[in-house]
Amino acid sequence: MGWRRSMVLLLVSLGLVLGNATSGPSGGRESTANCELYGSLSLLGQPAPVGARVEAFVGGLLLADTTVRTRGFYEIMIPSDDPVTLEKDGWAAEDEITIAVNGDAAQPTVIAFEGRDRIDLSVQLASDVRRSTWGKIKALFR
Repeated sequence: MGWRRSMVLLLVSLGLVLGNATSGPSGGRESTANCELYGSLSLLGQPAPVGARVEAFVGGLLLADTTVRTRGFYEIMIPSDDPVTLEKDGWAAEDEITIAVNGDAAQPTVIAFEGRDRIDLSVQLASDVRRSTWGKIKALFR
């Protein structure tokens, strides 16, 4: 009787191991792939401050956002598009990803990929230049 009990335990254990191996960590659901970007981040040549808002866009659609946690560095995880849904909710192959910091586009843009890579970014803050120029123009007419 002892060998039967051992055999049942062995089969149950084997079934649990094989069941976990085939279903994966998501419990059988198809996991989504991410495009993970990280690196240095500068604003007008200075390290980006802690708390700066970092956003990832594809064609004007916001896909991910975070904030700078370490001065001068960023990290953002952008989900891939879910093919089951009709609406675009993530990146697809060959999409161009634009990273914006506090609303201003950073350079360079990134072609979407699955995985993690260091991409150092810089922002020239074109909106601040436009605002200060407009202020000077208005001052001329006072």
